This record gives sequence, structure tokens and C-alpha cells, in this order.
Amino acid sequence: MGGTNDDGVSYIQQSIDGGYIVAGNSYSNDGDVTGHHGGIDYWIVKLDASGTIEWEKSLGGSDDDVANFILQIADGGYIVAGSSKSYDGDVIGNHGVADMWIVKLGGTSGIHDMEHDTSALFSLYPNPNKGIFILEGAAAPGSYTISITNLLGQELHQQAAKVNGDKLHVELNAGELAAGTYYLVVAKDGERVAMKKFSKVQ
Repeated sequence: MGGTNDDGVSYIQQSIDGGYIVAGNSYSNDGDVTGHHGGIDYWIVKLDASGTIEWEKSLGGSDDDVANFILQIADGGYIVAGSSKSYDGDVIGNHGVADMWIVKLGGTSGIHDMEHDTSALFSLYPNPNKGIFILEGAAAPGSYTISITNLLGQELHQQAAKVNGDKLHVELNAGELAAGTYYLVVAKDGERVAMKKFSKVQ
């Protein structure tokens, strides 16, 4: 895996969905690698159980940033630890030469900062499931957008829904998604109001 320049692995861990999360470093900006910032970047790769790339992300600035360790944590997100010489791009507050650089990816706090979260009003079932999920709950009249994102917040699916009474009821087909953990994000008139975590199984 990688691109036409130097790419290496520092740490790999099995993830809760049976796949793998890899922390590495990359000089590339082609092939499997996207979003290179310059110098060496953290390169984080999520693999499914068979070793296929589900998603990848370059992190860093214009200087050298070296990832050494990654750990999946309780909310489903990831903590990446390494060092950074950058002062731009994704890196803020450089103190001089090389700093420790800790990055939180995914998980509830890593995807969205929701001030008006009404997630408790919604149910998503059956969860886990192979394909069709039902989202329902008390909701004010209006137009809603239902999105499915991966653990990095990258949108994979979106559909519209309308509430005329006081209840939202939506059928979501996740059959095309790979097995894994995802988030369902509910937005009303463009403002996020709820998020539910779910698991798609084979």
C-alpha cells in the first residue's frame, strides 16, 4: 500500500469490527495516499478483515510529522500519538523543533460538536443489522436530512425525510456498506440535531 514515494508502517491494531487500523508515515501524494501536506505526514489507514482499504487519511503540516502509535478507544474513535515539526496544516501551537502531537480521530466527539443533541429522542433498530435499519422518534415538523458517515465523519449516504406530524420514521438501506461501525446523523433544516452509532454486519 502507498504511493510512488516512501511510505512505512509504525503500528497496527485490530479494530473492534474485526478489521485493522494502521498508523504509518508517508511522503507520497498518489496511489493509495491522498491529501499529503508536505514532508512526512501521519498516514492512517483503516482496513477491513481481508486487508482492503476502507478509508485513509493524511495528517500533518509542511514539515515532518511522524506517527508512532494508534489505539482504538471506547467511543469507536482512535488516538494517534507521534511527533511533529510542523506549525501549519493540521498542526497548531508548535513549541519549537519537534513536539509531541496527539490526534483524536472519529468517535462521537471527533466527528461532530453538537450543541443541540436530541439523540435520546430517536431509536435506531435493529442494531447491529445486515441491511435495513429503522430510524424513528419524536420530531418537530420540517425537512430532515439523514446521513451515514464513517468514523472519520466522511459522508457515505444521504437521504431526505419530511415530518408533517410529530414523529420521524425512516427506512435506511445500509446493505451496500462494508461490515463495520458507522454513525447516523440527523439534521433538521441544515442543523444537526442527533447522531446514532450503529454496526453493519455481513
